[in-house]
Amino acid sequence: MKKLVLLSTVVVILAACSPVYYAPSTQHVPLLTEEEEFTVAGGYSGSSSADGATINSAYAFDSNWALMANGSIFLAGDSKDNSSTGSGGHLEAGAGYFTEVSDKLVFETYGLIGFGGMNNRFPLTVQDYPETTGEIKANVLSLALQPSFGFKSKYFEAAISFRTGMVNYSNIRGSLMMQNEDQDAVGSQQEYLEDNKSNFLFEPALTIRGGLEFLKLEAQTGGSLNLTNQEFPQDPSWITIGLIYRLQDD
Repeated sequence: MKKLVLLSTVVVILAACSPVYYAPSTQHVPLLTEEEEFTVAGGYSGSSSADGATINSAYAFDSNWALMANGSIFLAGDSKDNSSTGSGGHLEAGAGYFTEVSDKLVFETYGLIGFGGMNNRFPLTVQDYPETTGEIKANVLSLALQPSFGFKSKYFEAAISFRTGMVNYSNIRGSLMMQNEDQDAVGSQQEYLEDNKSNFLFEPALTIRGGLEFLKLEAQTGGSLNLTNQEFPQDPSWITIGLIYRLQDD
């Protein structure tokens, strides 16, 4: 059974046969329309392989300009000595532009930079490769541009966002021998990740919200397309369920 570490923009799946090194994260689509408007959203985020938590916020410091900050943390596996486990976290921040295209229709775009790290353990691989540690760690840098179009009313919101960005692995360390889907034989995962440490991604998402004017239930789903290496081991989609709180002048 696959088990993973999700880093808001970066994931490592703990798999019995091969690791998966990336999965997309929740996109915050605040749909701001006025100065001093503030949103904060949080909830459950995951894929077919993992569970996690995410918290996102945005603040309009001008009538058309805003700041954004997002964070995620995920854990995978159990505490048994021979189980594959992992942990990871990611923080990102940036600024963006928003405007009302027409009544109840909003366009916005944000530029974001993020930092994170991952720690994954596959202790059972040490039995076959006793000179290894069965572990891989790396730091993560992400850069992204996230434009979106949305409908915003008092009790319902819906938006489509198109996130395009780069994920880069650095300070890759540890000693893990496994096989990826695009490798002919078992090899060093450190060497594989070094050879594929930079990936450009396109990630469309759909966000739907409903509820009270200031508090709504939020659901998001989306997919991830690797534009650099179509065979790079990654999760192709995600889903998020949570709440969003909005503070704005009446």
